Amino acid sequence: MYKFDKGITLLINGWAGHNSLADALAIWCANDLIFVMMAVVALRWWQIGGYPRMRHSCLVAGLSFLLAVGINLLIALFIHRIRPNDAGLTQALIVHSRDWSFPSDHAATSTAIAAALWFQDHRKLAMALFFAAAFICVSRVFVGVHYVFDVTGGAFVGIAAAFIISKSFGEDNKLSRQLVRIF
Repeated sequence: MYKFDKGITLLINGWAGHNSLADALAIWCANDLIFVMMAVVALRWWQIGGYPRMRHSCLVAGLSFLLAVGINLLIALFIHRIRPNDAGLTQALIVHSRDWSFPSDHAATSTAIAAALWFQDHRKLAMALFFAAAFICVSRVFVGVHYVFDVTGGAFVGIAAAFIISKSFGEDNKLSRQLVRIF
């Protein structure tokens, strides 16, 4: 399995450093696209009409994001996978944190946001955010700081986190009803 993961990672990262426009786009996606996704959710909080339902969905997305980070932190206590660039396998285009490679926090959190909105039946918005999450995942491999299985594992964590929050934090929840009235 490692050979397969390594091979795909090298294939994707092999494109790095050959085209400055592709490199710049990948760097932006790897570092900053998650903030655009969070801004989209924050702006949807204030959309006109449909406040309680959309606001509840924004809460679910935020809680899913946080749960995904928490799950990743727990996994990192037990799985210590060195990043591919630290192992001398890939060329890193960005400076990254000194934590373990598996699972990818960026993949987990971006996918959690998209999946949360999917589970809340905001399918069009969720699909757009799934595309953004996919760009984030691929770019993290492209820039050389994750293996393909790192981002795949992170994406599964994000989907699981969104599913858990969506099923346990319903619109009829008293806390949700109180929080959607903020601002």
